[in-house]
Amino acid sequence: MHLDEMETTEELLTHLRRHHNSASRPAALLDWVLGRSKVRSRSRKPAVREQLEREMALTFWDILRVEWKNFDGFDDGMYGVIMSRFKPYWTPQPEWQGLPDQMTVYRGQSDDDDWAGLSWTLERSVAERFTKGHRGIQLLNPTVLEHQISRNDVALVFHDREQTKVVLWSNHPHGIRRSEEHKSELARERQRTRRAKLRAQGLSANGQPLDAVSIADWEAQVLVAINDIRAGKEGAQERGKDLRNKTDELHWRIMDLNDAIEDAIDDVERDEWPE
Repeated sequence: MHLDEMETTEELLTHLRRHHNSASRPAALLDWVLGRSKVRSRSRKPAVREQLEREMALTFWDILRVEWKNFDGFDDGMYGVIMSRFKPYWTPQPEWQGLPDQMTVYRGQSDDDDWAGLSWTLERSVAERFTKGHRGIQLLNPTVLEHQISRNDVALVFHDREQTKVVLWSNHPHGIRRSEEHKSELARERQRTRRAKLRAQGLSANGQPLDAVSIADWEAQVLVAINDIRAGKEGAQERGKDLRNKTDELHWRIMDLNDAIEDAIDDVERDEWPE
């Protein structure tokens, strides 16, 4: 069975555990979401699309509740986007209800990372242990981040032996700031370089600037490709795959621009944006 044909939690969970390890499992789950989203988009009936979205979201949350603590090296930013998309179908765990209204959370990570991740702990000692390595993954320039959050900032809660782990809705929620003694000059230089590159390059699709490719035009190209594939026209599948790859590229470039916007907002708030 192809990944995007799996509909139930049991089918998907069995596939993820059988064919993926802790490092590849997060990406496989994202691939499933993207695949099911394409299936959903093929329906022209709003009621059917809503039902498919609901089923996909409930399965996604079921998987996260049992597998998140086994994930390694995943895309926090993309997971934050998908979690926000499926938030209307989210229900709080009993453990979530038991959290205090306000709490201090900690995270051990590399000081060179541009973003704070989604996973935090209520125990500083656990975060300190993570800076020394986790499951064979060593951190460069390790540091411990500390942040005050509310229960509403939390999506998932896990109690595991001596620690409580919380998963935030966003990997860059309002108020998280890396203190200057922890934020290295190397990390700041990486941010400046990335912003300069984005400003110089701009966002393009198929070699054109973004303003030359409207969403309507892009959707029209996709619909033509779909019709050609279904009609069995010669070379249609190859053209469709090429268009799919370019659509994926466009998606990731838009995500990069979103990151750049967040960087700009943060810099202004810290008075670091160059005049």
